[in-house]
Amino acid sequence: MDEMKLIGLMYLLSFCSHLSALPINVISEVSLFLRTIWTSWNQSNISPEFNPDAILNTPEMIRKAGYPAESHVIMTEDGYLLTLHHIPGGNNSLPVLLQHGFYCSSADWVVLGKGKALAYLLADQGYDVWLGNFRGNTYSKAHISLSPLNSTFWNFSFHEMGIYDLPAMITFITNMRSQPLHTYIDHSMGAGSFFTMASERPEISKMVQMMIALAPAVFIKHMRSPAQYLKLFRSEIEV
Repeated sequence: MDEMKLIGLMYLLSFCSHLSALPINVISEVSLFLRTIWTSWNQSNISPEFNPDAILNTPEMIRKAGYPAESHVIMTEDGYLLTLHHIPGGNNSLPVLLQHGFYCSSADWVVLGKGKALAYLLADQGYDVWLGNFRGNTYSKAHISLSPLNSTFWNFSFHEMGIYDLPAMITFITNMRSQPLHTYIDHSMGAGSFFTMASERPEISKMVQMMIALAPAVFIKHMRSPAQYLKLFRSEIEV
């Protein structure tokens, strides 16, 4: 067994250590899921290769692809410091904001590389491309008075992202461009946060001419993903 598979097995065993506390029907479903993963892993002949982009941050990846890149730090009404990445367009270009989903960052929109990543495709079409980063991710882990080591820093959800983070980003972009935000494109939690903003901060949503939701995460009652089982451990993983 190679090193990567050994590490993966350790993570699976750690997860499985909690299964004894679950209902029998849940245990059966999770076990089937884990067996499927392990079988697929063993049957694959993929050898891991180092991708040099793995050590680059978002602006570095953008510049490597041949595009200009800027970083702007903005402050929310409740004191979080967010980083906006920017691929500048021309003076008459239309501004577009791309917003990531849960556990992601602005890198999601460029990691596929030139000719494939949505940020580059939009830039090639002449748009002014902005890449947002929600509070708590690797580019927005700062606050004017709270430390990330303080649990109070992490006392937020997509609700705060909708009523504070998105308004700060959209207001900054519209002020910089002196025009409304042409399009807001989001993935997963980025959509849930936008709908929260549209409900709680309608004056901000009026600054957006069009919204495109990719796999919007709004209601999770009927979720079938194994991620649903994380709620069973919420008391253990709560920050």
